[in-house]
Amino acid sequence: MLASGTTLFNLKGLLRSFSDSSGLHVNFSKSFLVPVNVSEEKGSHLVQTFGCDVGSMPFTYLGLPLGTTKPSILDFSPLVTKIERRLSGISRFLSYQGRLILVNSVFSALPTFYMCYLQLPPTVINQIDRYQKHCLWSGGDINRKGSCLAAWDIACRTKEEGGLGIVNMKSQNVALLIKYLDKFYNHADILWVSLTWSKLYSNNSTPPHARSPIGSFWWKDIMKLMDKFLLMAKCNTSKDNSVLFWHDNWLQDTVKSSFPQLYSFTKKPKCSLRFFVDQSLDRLFHLPLSIQASNQVTDLQAVLQEGVWDREEDDYWVYSWGSSTYNSRKAYKCLQGSYEASPLFSWLWSSGNLGKHQFIFWHLLKDRLNTRNLLWRKNKALDDYSCVICSLKKQASIYSLNAHSAPHVGTT
Repeated sequence: MLASGTTLFNLKGLLRSFSDSSGLHVNFSKSFLVPVNVSEEKGSHLVQTFGCDVGSMPFTYLGLPLGTTKPSILDFSPLVTKIERRLSGISRFLSYQGRLILVNSVFSALPTFYMCYLQLPPTVINQIDRYQKHCLWSGGDINRKGSCLAAWDIACRTKEEGGLGIVNMKSQNVALLIKYLDKFYNHADILWVSLTWSKLYSNNSTPPHARSPIGSFWWKDIMKLMDKFLLMAKCNTSKDNSVLFWHDNWLQDTVKSSFPQLYSFTKKPKCSLRFFVDQSLDRLFHLPLSIQASNQVTDLQAVLQEGVWDREEDDYWVYSWGSSTYNSRKAYKCLQGSYEASPLFSWLWSSGNLGKHQFIFWHLLKDRLNTRNLLWRKNKALDDYSCVICSLKKQASIYSLNAHSAPHVGTT
């Protein structure tokens, strides 16, 4: 379509007309063209027509690295550099409470746009966590070592569970990406969803997550999160083509665990529910069946007859928080899990004390306050490990004892 010169000039004319009518001018000198499956001759013809430069993949669009291959660690260097620059700011002049606010409001927010679309490499996540640790515990000094007063997994728990409420980058990344699985399996009215179903998963005998990941690198990364998606979602079947009959939890429990003897005879361990219902026994099982397996066939047929499916509607998924609407914040809580903690932590952060006082008291509750006793356990070299206050009390008691035991000297 772009091979003819007339079409190229018409396209450029449309852009000019749009600029004249809206006042938004296209700066062709700052734009570039990325040829895809285009010969070098046609590419140079396009560039000369539009008056722009030639680009190549990967390139940056809205801050995100885009290309036909998976982004490398180097492609995320602008994000890492942006976070590193924050360390050289005012963090060294803040108290622990101020640094905590800086970590939760700035360091945790900067990678969010990236994490909504791409799966960050573990190296990048570890580097971001490292900068957050230096900001919180070292005041931005990346050369200081041994200053962490609490394990990072404890700091990433909620404040009610004894943590500091810092966002776990890995869990946050997964929670933000699972929304694409929600759109895909609920057959959202989006072009990429219908295109993916029709081009990659037109065969209804095997659900998508039962196959090896196919498609682009981005979609393969999304499908690898299916195990975590199934931990928080349960399918309400209708067309029955998106759930595994034996392994997925579409009943109260998986069919495999409810009918183990029958499962040992199956020919199709990764078939969909729709495929199982539409096939005969000789295509599903290795015959003859044992007595226990035959009894389980009868029980399973009774369960299937109780189910009512509307084959005109698509399957939809319900989440563990009791809603069919996906919520990334609730998904993050499911991925993080829950921990038991003393009610003192809830009281601490809801009290009206100053933030720096709350943080010190949190250290005290966690036994992370750098007292001489704790420094002695950490093998820190000190001249004296005894408590100063206890020593003063001991000296005062000795002085009082000497004063009472001393003989009375009179005057003449």
